[in-house]
This record gives sequence, C-alpha cells and structure tokens, in this order.
Amino acid sequence: VVENNFLVGNGGRGFEVQNNLAGSQHSHIHSRHNTIVGNNRDTHEVDLFCGEVLLLDTSDTQIYSNLVVSNSTYGCGGYPVHAFAAYIADASDQVNDNFAYGLSSEPELASSSGAFTYSTTNTLGVSPSFASEATPAAPACTGTANVPSCMSTMISNFTPTASAAAGMGYQAPSSTPISDPLFPQWLCSVKFPAGLITMGCPVQ
Repeated sequence: VVENNFLVGNGGRGFEVQNNLAGSQHSHIHSRHNTIVGNNRDTHEVDLFCGEVLLLDTSDTQIYSNLVVSNSTYGCGGYPVHAFAAYIADASDQVNDNFAYGLSSEPELASSSGAFTYSTTNTLGVSPSFASEATPAAPACTGTANVPSCMSTMISNFTPTASAAAGMGYQAPSSTPISDPLFPQWLCSVKFPAGLITMGCPVQ
C-alpha cells in the first residue's frame, strides 16, 4: 500500500510498478491518495512509456483516488508525458477514480495490454488549480516541531482548489482512527507522532 504521499519533481516516474507478472503469485499493490506532480525530469531517461504513473508488466495493481499532474508536454527523451502509461498490464489491474491533468493531448496511454482498460471514472483534463506548482528543494526539517509542520508549505501549495479534485491526492491525516482492512495491523500498537498518519485499526 502506497498512500498519502507527495511524489514531486523526480527524475523518473512519480509512481511505477514493474515486473509484477513473474511467477504464479503476484503482490496485491494499492496506490491511493497520493499527489503526483511534475516528474520525468531526467533528460537522460529515454522511454516511450513516459507517465507520471507507469504500469510496466503488471498484475493485481489498483490505482485510485490519486491526484496526478504532468506539467510538461514532453519528457523521457522527447516522448509525450502522460498522466498514466501502461505496457503489458492485464485485466486484474485497475486505474479508477483518479484526477489527472497534463499538457499532453493523451492523458492515458496503454499498449500491449490485452483486456486492461482505464476506467471512465477517472477525471481527465481539468486543472486542479494548485496555489503553486513550484518544485521545492529537499525537505529540511531541523527546528520544526514535526513532519506536518516541516511540510506545511508544500501541503498548502499542492492542495487543489478545483472542486472536481476535492478528496483526491494527499489528505490531511485525522486523529480519529478508522477501520481500514489494508492497514498493517502490527502497527496498531505503535505510537506514531500526532498528525503523521490516520490509524487504520479496528474501531472499538
């Protein structure tokens, strides 16, 4: 489970699943509530499948409730940058209920992927209207009270104001626990710093 992250300004893809087809059993991968913006910056990486999110030889992968934004038309050695790119995905992969925006004319690319299709529940072509899309420097948290405090400017800058993007991407953690079947139950006895994650343990 990859959840509630900012994946911004990387040289390669923002989020990538690769080689989850080998063997008879495959990991069940979930990516949800991540804000993925302005990646694919390394000009030395040449790849036709240039996506902010890339599925490459994948099975059993679910991508949902993410906010995905490409702020360049071309990357990866001159190829179009897509919000989502898939190569050799299958019908067990699901990309649904995401908010995706980019400068490329084709936000979703799929090739050699058989029965795999992108869901019509993805919202495409609407700007999230961030306060700022400036790629920040690496976090420097010395002297700040906690991680949320250190990241407050980035959280503010990359919070969408477009109503269609509400509830997508990074969400401020709640102090109220929820029941989440994907939450690692062995973490239920760990005391996390306040404001870092929403605990997903069974609600008593």
